[in-house]
Amino acid sequence: MTSRLRVATAAAGAAIVLTAAVGAPALAAAPRAVGCISPVGAGNGFLRSGNQVQIIRAPAAGAETSPFDVNNSGDVVGGYTTGGQATHGFLFSGGMYRTIDVRDPATGAVFDTVLRSINEGGEMLGNYEDAGGQCRSFRLDSPAAAPTPVVVLDGTPLPGGGTLTNGTTVAGGLSDNGAIAGTVLDSSGGHGFLLTGDDVMTFDHPSGPGATLASAVNNAGQTAGYYPVSAGRASSYVRDDPTFTTVYYPPPATTVSTVALGINNNATVVGYYENTARHGFRYSRGAYTAIDITTAQCGTPVTVTQAHGINDSDQIVGYCGT
Repeated sequence: MTSRLRVATAAAGAAIVLTAAVGAPALAAAPRAVGCISPVGAGNGFLRSGNQVQIIRAPAAGAETSPFDVNNSGDVVGGYTTGGQATHGFLFSGGMYRTIDVRDPATGAVFDTVLRSINEGGEMLGNYEDAGGQCRSFRLDSPAAAPTPVVVLDGTPLPGGGTLTNGTTVAGGLSDNGAIAGTVLDSSGGHGFLLTGDDVMTFDHPSGPGATLASAVNNAGQTAGYYPVSAGRASSYVRDDPTFTTVYYPPPATTVSTVALGINNNATVVGYYENTARHGFRYSRGAYTAIDITTAQCGTPVTVTQAHGINDSDQIVGYCGT
């Protein structure tokens, strides 16, 4: 089902703050991708190209860095925290880091900001928390552009009947042709959405009504995401309208959860799964491959690996640490 979605031309007074680009340093700690912002954990971000692993770290002192997406040009976006305090978005391109924050121009306050996705045209998608703690989503046409908010209007039809009320939009992924996937949260729970042009389709996985999250989208409109199956357990999907394909790292008897976070234009999916530890994974054409970054590669003790994003050359970004 589809309905109109408003993409405003100004973000209710919000503005972008840019720092100067700086060169790439060595190592740091990294958060995990949780919810609107909420980075947690201790470790490092990584970019894996074949057997080569490059550590990704924002240059701020004490920065904890987590990359969330990489495009076909090798540009990486994500978020970092400093001293466990504010969260900032970043763009890593051409060996240089640029901080990208959303702020309130009336007070000068910088909002917690994270960049979730970047497409081949350099357009970026992200989230920030406003002064009231509300999650807001935005799109950037370039690093210096004004943020354009992504807002799903009240009145959007929901898959199980009824309409969206007081919805909060959490951005997930951005395709090369401008389609946006994400999650709408309202009083009835969470619903995946796919925005194409000015139309939005909301959807729920049949096994996760009111609890479906959409993480990423490719140029064919295929979305990847996940939903809870029981307390502390999650399963994942690829949605190719109207079909859902289950993504669950085998064997089901020992895997507790599988969380899909990225998809490329070859329909290859990445994310993480949990058994006795947390491991990254790559899924393609029915075949699963575990991704485990070693302590030597990560530069810090590793009990957790998460894969967050993948481009068409199979470069993968994610997090390693504890």
